[in-house]
Amino acid sequence: SVEYPIASAYATAIGEGDPVKLLSTGYIALAGVTDRPLGVFVGCQYQASDGSNVFSNYWPASTVGSNIKAMIVADPMVTFEVMSGGTPTFADVGQLADHVAGTPSSVTGNSTAYLSSTTGTGTAQFRVLGLVDKPGNTGIYAVLEVQFQEHEFLQTVGATPGV
Repeated sequence: SVEYPIASAYATAIGEGDPVKLLSTGYIALAGVTDRPLGVFVGCQYQASDGSNVFSNYWPASTVGSNIKAMIVADPMVTFEVMSGGTPTFADVGQLADHVAGTPSSVTGNSTAYLSSTTGTGTAQFRVLGLVDKPGNTGIYAVLEVQFQEHEFLQTVGATPGV
């Protein structure tokens, strides 16, 4: 993973597994469906306002601290397992889809983001590589293996994804 800063008092929670984007300020933020992802958040460390050092897989919204660093899996070629919001089939292999952001669990620190239904060959953040091969992985909420289609380091601003 690579370290990127989070702004003190950043007002949105980020959970382990959430896609994040790079802001023009150099800080990271939770990525939305129209954003080009920088990578996936896997944790953070910071000095809390009481002076304690915190290491966590979860960024609590509006936390005030210093020396805040987020650990991001920023390799544009890495693959991820992600839950589908639809009912994927073998025909979805090679198709594109965006993620749907959620509010991460403050108990486990895990993301609640999932992959939207596939969009075919238009523009989208992720490419479906296949269904994860494990027992019972069928139907709605099946787990998919995906790779970035749009990524901060794969294209220039305004460029067509994948070109």
